[in-house]
Amino acid sequence: MEALIPTVNRLQDVFSTIGFAEHSVDLPQIVVVGSQSSGKSSVLESIVGRDFLPRGSGIVTRVPLVIQLNHIQARGKGRGQDEWAVFLHMPDKKFYDFDQVREEVNRQTDKLAGEKKNIVDKPISLRVYSPNVLNLTLVDLPGITKIPIADQPGDIEEQIRALTLRYISKPNSIILAVSPANADIANSDSIKIAREVDPGGRRTIGVCTKLDLMDKGTDATDVLTGRVIPLKLGMIGVVNRSQHDINTKKSMASARQDESDFFAERYQALKHRCGAQFLAATLNKLLMLHIRDSLPELKTRIKKLQDETDEQLADLGEPLVQERDKSGQLLQILSNFATTFKDTIDGRSTVATSSTELIGGAMICHIFHNTFAHSLSSIGPLDGLTLQDIQRTIRNTTGTRPSLFIPEASFELLVKKQIRRLLEPGLRCVELVFQELERLVHSCVSQELSRFRGLRDQVLEVSTRMLKDRLPDTNAMVENLIAIEASYINTNHPQFEGGSGAMSKMLSRLSEGMAQQGAGSAPPPAASTGAATSGYPSRAGVGDGAPGAMDGSGAMFAPTPNPPRRPYARDRAGVTDVEFVNADAARSNLLDTGQYTPQRQDSSPANRNSWTNFLSFTRPAPERAPPPPGTPMILSTPTTGDFFQPPGAACHADEELVNLSSKERMEVELVQSLIDSYFSIVRDKIADSIPKTIMHFLVNHVQEKMQTTLLQQLWVGQDYLDDLLLEDSQVAEQRERTTEMLAALRKALEIINEVSML
Repeated sequence: MEALIPTVNRLQDVFSTIGFAEHSVDLPQIVVVGSQSSGKSSVLESIVGRDFLPRGSGIVTRVPLVIQLNHIQARGKGRGQDEWAVFLHMPDKKFYDFDQVREEVNRQTDKLAGEKKNIVDKPISLRVYSPNVLNLTLVDLPGITKIPIADQPGDIEEQIRALTLRYISKPNSIILAVSPANADIANSDSIKIAREVDPGGRRTIGVCTKLDLMDKGTDATDVLTGRVIPLKLGMIGVVNRSQHDINTKKSMASARQDESDFFAERYQALKHRCGAQFLAATLNKLLMLHIRDSLPELKTRIKKLQDETDEQLADLGEPLVQERDKSGQLLQILSNFATTFKDTIDGRSTVATSSTELIGGAMICHIFHNTFAHSLSSIGPLDGLTLQDIQRTIRNTTGTRPSLFIPEASFELLVKKQIRRLLEPGLRCVELVFQELERLVHSCVSQELSRFRGLRDQVLEVSTRMLKDRLPDTNAMVENLIAIEASYINTNHPQFEGGSGAMSKMLSRLSEGMAQQGAGSAPPPAASTGAATSGYPSRAGVGDGAPGAMDGSGAMFAPTPNPPRRPYARDRAGVTDVEFVNADAARSNLLDTGQYTPQRQDSSPANRNSWTNFLSFTRPAPERAPPPPGTPMILSTPTTGDFFQPPGAACHADEELVNLSSKERMEVELVQSLIDSYFSIVRDKIADSIPKTIMHFLVNHVQEKMQTTLLQQLWVGQDYLDDLLLEDSQVAEQRERTTEMLAALRKALEIINEVSML
C-alpha cells in the first residue's frame, strides 16, 4: 500500500515530460481549491512542514502547482540535508534551501504565465523529499476570486473557474475544499464549486481554517461534525500560522504545538480528528485507497493509449533514407491510394465501413435511385403545357385547311418539348456524382500519404484532373441521350397507347357518363366556357350537345341531340344556314387573330334574334350605315383594317380557353393523353440509361485508370522523386512526439505492473 503513492508520482513524472495536460490519463491526485485568503497556501505548508510557497497580495498562484511529497528515511545529516526539493524542469538540481524553492516557483510562474496577473494551465511539478512528510500528491490551484484588480484580465473569475473545473471534474481526483471558519460556511466558494461536480460529496473532503479568528462566543462544532454541510469524507479543522508568525519566522514545530493546544482547549471532543498532522494522515490514507481502487482502470486506460499510439506511429511510418526505399514507398503509396478509391466505391474499404455518413458507392447509389429518380418523377408529362399551348400548336400545324383528324405534327412538337425537360435533371445527376467522386478522392488520403505534402498535392491534382477530363464526355453523352429520344418519336412503341388507345379511353369515359345519366343522375349544367354561353352556335358547326362536349371543369358528359336544320332554310332573322356558316367562319378567323371578344347578347325581345350583336369587337368599329334589310350577315364582317393588326396582337390565353369548342376540347384531351403515354415511356428509359452512362463514362473509367494514370504522371525521375517524398517537418515532429509518448506509456505500464506484482 505504501508504494502506491510513489507509483502515481512516478507516473505523473512520466506524463509530465511529454505534456501531462495533453493526454487523457486521469491519475489519482488531491486537488486543493479555495478562495483567495482562505488559508489554502498555509494548509499546504503545514502539511509539508516548510515555507516554500509564494505569498503576496492578489493572485499569487497563477499556474497549477503539482506537489509530490515523498517520505524518505532520515540519514542523520541534519535537518537541512535530510530535506530537499527538485523541479521537474530542473531534474538535476536539488534545492535544500526552500526560500530558493519559492523564488524558482515565482520565476517559472512568470515564464509560463507572464509577468502580469494572467493564469495558464501549464503545471509546475515540484517533488519534495523529507522524512517528515507522508506520501501525497497535491495540486494547488489559483484561488477563486470575484473582482479583477490591477493588471488582472476582466474575465479572471471565469478563467479560474474553468481551470478549477478542468481538474476537479476528473473522477480520480479527490477535492480538498478549503473554507475559512470566520465566514459563513454556506457561502463557501470551494464547497459550491465542488458540489457542481460531486453533488453527493463522495470525493470531497473539507478543511476549515481560521478557527482561532472566530468571534468570541461562537464555535465551529456543527461545521466540523458535518451537521451544516455533510461530506462523506468529513470536515477537518486546522489552525494556521498568522501573518505575524510568518513575519517573525515562527517554526513549524511551534506552530503545530500551538495548534494542538488550541484544539485541546476549545474543541476537546474533536481534538483527535483535527490539526494539520491528522489532515496529512487522512489524505495519505484516502489517496492510497483511491489509487488502489482506480489502478485496474488506470492500467486498462494506459494499455489502450499504448495501442492507439502504436497505430499512429505506424501510420506515420519510418523516415526514408535509401533511394531504394523511396522508389518502393512511392509505388506502395500510389497503389494503396488507387485501391482504397476503388474499394470505397465498391463498398469494401475501411473508409466506407467506418464512415458515419454515406460515402463512395453508397452515396452514388443514393444519387441514382433517390435524388435523380425523385427529380424525374417530379416532372409531369404535361408540366408547362396549358390548354392554350396545345390548342395553338394544333391550329399552327393544321395550316390553311381545316383538318378532319388531329395532325400528328402537333403531338410530335409538344412531346419533344417535354422530353427536353429531362435534360436538366440528367446533367444535375452527373454533377452530383462528380462532386461525390471529388470528395472521395480527398477521403482516401491516408496518414502515410499525408507525410509527404508534395506527393499528396500531386496525387490530389492528378486525380481531380482525371475526373474533370471525363466530365465533358459524360455530359455530352447525357445530352445525346435526350437528343436521341427527341429526334425520333416512335409511335409504334409497344407500350405506347397510340391514337386508338387514347380514343378508347375517351369513349370509355363518355360511355360511363351516359350510363350515369341514364341511371337517373341529373344532367350536368351547360358548359360555362363554350360558344353557346355567348349567345351563338359553335364555330365548328358542332353544338354543345355533340359527343365529347365538356362541362366547365373539362369533364366529358353525354351528348344532347340537336334538332335537324333544314337546308337553306331561313331562321327568324332571315339568315340561311349557309349564310350562318359563312358568318361563323368569319368569326372563327377573327377569334384566331384576336380581333374581338364575344359579348353576351342582350336578352331584350328587340335584340334576342339580332345577328348584329353576334359579332362584337373589343375595338370600336368605324361608323357605317346599317345594312339594308335582307343583306346576308357575311357582308357585316369587319373591314380589312379590322382584320390586320401589328405583331403581338394575338388573342389572350383566357380568351382562347373561353372559345374552345367541343371538337377542340376533344382534340386537346386526346393530345394530352398521347403526350402522357409517350413521355412516361421516355422518362423510364432516361431513368435507366443516365445512371448507366455515368457509371460507364465517369465512375468505371476513373476506377480502372486511376493507378495507371498516377504512375504514368508521378513516376518521372529520381530528382522529381526526391521532391515528392520530401517529408513535411511537421510530420517529423509529430513522429518524434509520438515516439516519446509511446515510450512514456510503455514505462508507465511497467510501473503499474511492478505494483501489481507486489
